[in-house]
Amino acid sequence: MPSTRFRSRIFLILFCLVVGGMGYIIVRHVHQIRTYRFALHPPMLVLAVFFFALNFLFTHTVFYLYCRFQQVSIPYIGALKASVLGGLGKYVPIKVGTVIGKYMLLKVHNIRSRQAWRAVGFETITFIFSGTLLAWSFMRSLQKQALLAPEVSNLSGPLLGAVLVLACLFLLGLVAFPPKAAPRFYLSALAVVLPLAFLSWLSGAAGFYCLAKAIDVSQLQHNFFVLSFAFVVSYVVGFIVIFMPGGIGIREGALIVTLKPFYPLWYISILALACRILLTLMELVTAFAFIRVKGSQTTGSVTDG
Repeated sequence: MPSTRFRSRIFLILFCLVVGGMGYIIVRHVHQIRTYRFALHPPMLVLAVFFFALNFLFTHTVFYLYCRFQQVSIPYIGALKASVLGGLGKYVPIKVGTVIGKYMLLKVHNIRSRQAWRAVGFETITFIFSGTLLAWSFMRSLQKQALLAPEVSNLSGPLLGAVLVLACLFLLGLVAFPPKAAPRFYLSALAVVLPLAFLSWLSGAAGFYCLAKAIDVSQLQHNFFVLSFAFVVSYVVGFIVIFMPGGIGIREGALIVTLKPFYPLWYISILALACRILLTLMELVTAFAFIRVKGSQTTGSVTDG
């Protein structure tokens, strides 16, 4: 198995290729860019950071709740730390590094393997299901308003439909055949966690919309549903393409495909780069903050198998 250093280098190489590709697009269209007037709106940028922070909070709270529903005695800060630091595993191939990273950090808290796998696996499926359902809803709304390009609809429709069906079947299987130790676990967990998962996606979409408004360009109009659809679809595709670390390149490509009918290619490149850099910085800052959290604040134990 490749070392962590080697996998990190792969991510850095891919990151540089994506940045270089986006930079090339921007430079190539510099003559068009000069015809527009740019303005940066700090209040909207602050709002974008706020909504992205809410996205992080809801996401990691879902992980904590899944641990608690299995009667795992782990402090809120401890679960958040495991979720945040384990989530950094997505930046090394393959993306299951996120799953394994969270699992290993839960094991540090003396949590049983079966419970750790359930918490991590169920969290992943929940976000794929909720994100796909939300993207499907946005797509149907845009189709009714005749705002979605036919090529985007023809491409995203079957893909989202297939992912949604598979996620539904998986969740129904878990509900129909729950573990004997916790027969009502999955139904109870879904009733509480699914609304939080939807709030996580919606806050992320709101952050992306605010980021687009922060990078204000004359003559360009912003539609919340268009930008939200693009954001959610890009992240869902990034989730299911497991061989790309952090969805690098995949999310940016999905943004280009979904937003190209509405915005110039160079603007989508600027927006995609800004979103990638901002979210990565926020993840790193959050991870650094949790690394400083030590001792009894993060210690957990198992109260029931």
